[in-house]
Amino acid sequence: MDAQKLFETLTVTTIQRLTCADSCTISACRLKCSLEVVDELLSTPGAATGEEVDLLLDFRSLLRTRHEAETTLRVFCDLRRRLEQRHYLAFYRLRRWLEKQMVAEVRSPSSAEIVRVPLRLDFYCVEAVRRQCLCIALQQGTDCSTPRLCFLFVPVPRFHLAHSVGDFDFARA
Repeated sequence: MDAQKLFETLTVTTIQRLTCADSCTISACRLKCSLEVVDELLSTPGAATGEEVDLLLDFRSLLRTRHEAETTLRVFCDLRRRLEQRHYLAFYRLRRWLEKQMVAEVRSPSSAEIVRVPLRLDFYCVEAVRRQCLCIALQQGTDCSTPRLCFLFVPVPRFHLAHSVGDFDFARA
């Protein structure tokens, strides 16, 4: 196989693996989908400056561990402001993936009520996303005299997690 055919094969295979369907669900979505998009950005020469590469690596680490949802969103929003103009498709995929993998949990200390609100990443900063989630919770009739909101990763079924965690395998691409 000549170099051009090899390049085309690798590119098509990588793009197919990077596609995360809008219809995917938490139980069917590939957890590595976001890591693959970040890896693609990291492996593209000239795609990011040194500072942006550092942020991408931090973001990748946060996605991989799935522990600090709010920090993950903050880093994503920072990256989105910096890179989305140059890499719209990658950030579209990341936005859709994050919307499926995270929720906002609104708690009312006075009534002990907990409401989970789906995430919509229509804004470029976490505080605007937080405000939007609080408004959705209020529209649902939540007693929110003093609401507390935190972002969480949606729990992943154990069998799904066992087959999905790990780094992108460039050898299989």
